[in-house]
Amino acid sequence: MKCIVGLGNPGKEYELTRHNVGFMVVDYLFNHGSVKLEKETKLYWRALLKIENSEVVLVKPKTFMNLSGQAVLDCFSQFCESNPENLLVVVDEVHLPLGQIRIRSKGSSGGHNGLESVIGMLGTNNFSRLRLGIGKEGVAGQSLTDYVLGKFSDQELAGISTALMRADLACKTWATQNITAAMNQFNQKGDPETD
Repeated sequence: MKCIVGLGNPGKEYELTRHNVGFMVVDYLFNHGSVKLEKETKLYWRALLKIENSEVVLVKPKTFMNLSGQAVLDCFSQFCESNPENLLVVVDEVHLPLGQIRIRSKGSSGGHNGLESVIGMLGTNNFSRLRLGIGKEGVAGQSLTDYVLGKFSDQELAGISTALMRADLACKTWATQNITAAMNQFNQKGDPETD
């Protein structure tokens, strides 16, 4: 079975923050799909989503971002048969323009603490990831931490809503076809092949 894991921070105070776009993608898939089962464990919330003839586990860790690997490892061993090809992790990316997505079959954490935790716990970086751009403009004098933990403006949310639709389609392409098909269809031309 395949798993799509969106990374983010749990709690109302983190809703609609830039760092939580992974959660937003999973919520979009959940709200626009055929869900058969929804369950919570100590480490994560999960739902079973039917996509065409495939069943996919949607996951949102209940650990905070920097400890995401704990939840992902549990899902990975339970549902993915410990096969990296069955895992897609969705994260925010400050080095991509707002709303742009980039899909890769493997790669470094790129400085993302959530991905770093996942790589550390799994002992491999050989799993698919979808990065959704949140820009890096910020406000003059604002730290990167404050920027990623800040809420999207109304104007930014308009751009993110379109990106969520594309991310939804990209995730479904990955789940029903493969990572190569998703990369070919959704990465912008000229993207480097590695992180």
